[in-house]
Amino acid sequence: MCDVPREDMTGAELAAARQSMGLTVAELADLLGIADHKRIRQWEKGHTNHGDPAPIPPGIATEIHDLLHRHHATSTALAAQALAGDGIIYIPRPHTPPHNNIPASWLLAAAANARATHPDLRIHWTTPTPETPTRKNAKPR
Repeated sequence: MCDVPREDMTGAELAAARQSMGLTVAELADLLGIADHKRIRQWEKGHTNHGDPAPIPPGIATEIHDLLHRHHATSTALAAQALAGDGIIYIPRPHTPPHNNIPASWLLAAAANARATHPDLRIHWTTPTPETPTRKNAKPR
């Protein structure tokens, strides 16, 4: 990672950054405080639906770089916590409501990055699996 963020960013770089943090377009828009999440799609494509150019504003590029640094710090913290404990990174299930405005998908991607650096770590869900209907507990029709 570069210590001095560039003030410009291509659409492909934005898409790569968003996906590496495990974020959907809507989740990234929420983190950036952008009401219309379609704007993110336009920046990623490089143009609007009408074909007009849609360059990424320099301030947004800086915010993306800041988010990438936060994500890296999250990965490092998750690894450190797991290494100091039982070797397990505990992550909420996807679609769990955000904690401190951070979606569960962000934490899952950070955990995957931590495990890539420390392959002996394991990742477990913090919440139980929703009960799946089986023959024993299925409702009668």
